[in-house]
Amino acid sequence: MAKILVATDKPFAAIAVKGIREVVEGAGDELILLEKYGEKAKLLEAVKDVDAIIIRSDVIDAEVLDAIQSMVANTQADGFILLYSKKDCPVAAYLRSEGLLHVIVGKAAQSANQTIYIAVSYTHLTLPTI
Repeated sequence: MAKILVATDKPFAAIAVKGIREVVEGAGDELILLEKYGEKAKLLEAVKDVDAIIIRSDVIDAEVLDAIQSMVANTQADGFILLYSKKDCPVAAYLRSEGLLHVIVGKAAQSANQTIYIAVSYTHLTLPTI
């Protein structure tokens, strides 16, 4: 059984959490929800013991990147879902440079032709051609 962490500095919509929970638990895995964690230390502690991360955070810096690199080095995770897209994001740049599977929810702010992303609007869903 894999442990899947959903880490959000800002609360997720309840319907999104419900959908993620149904998929994760339906696959026989465990969902760990860390919302409004506020302090970066809570996020860093939470990533130590999980197999996958779905992250939405404004607090992406060298320490968070180190934790993600450690997860990859320890084969804790081999894919990532990023719920944000910012220009010059160190996590997205690292994942691209290492050829690691990752999906960005929202249009990729950078290197869109090298990134799988799901662009969402209020009227339609756009999936890139790969």
